[in-house]
Amino acid sequence: MGGQVHCGKKICFYYGLCKVFCNCHESALCSRLMQTYALATSAPHSLDELRVLVAGIRRGVAGIRLGNRASDALAQLVDAPRHTAISSILELAEATGVNPSTLTRLTHKLGYKGFHEFQDVFRRSIASGSDESGPSKTGA
Repeated sequence: MGGQVHCGKKICFYYGLCKVFCNCHESALCSRLMQTYALATSAPHSLDELRVLVAGIRRGVAGIRLGNRASDALAQLVDAPRHTAISSILELAEATGVNPSTLTRLTHKLGYKGFHEFQDVFRRSIASGSDESGPSKTGA
């Protein structure tokens, strides 16, 4: 995947966080890369893209603002992809401590047409066997 060089190492904005590559995640360049990524994409199409977006939201560089409860719920959903893929919106709302309507609004804010489209990201990830893969920690 394409990237830029910073601190002598490659920054891959598909996987997002340059701290994975060079521990300089607070730099202005890294913030600009995350903002560019957020503006250049619509709703994430893969679990890896969704993880990048969650990290960008947490850092305040993704161009999307969420309340604390919605942000926490999103992080919980991304951290439990199998559960997110197979559970109903009611079950997931109860597990994350929010109302089902909060999850619906959250998915719309992320660019999905609805909760089922959001959930399809997790289902595709499980079907492809990549549900437990996160950003590479090797840095290459």
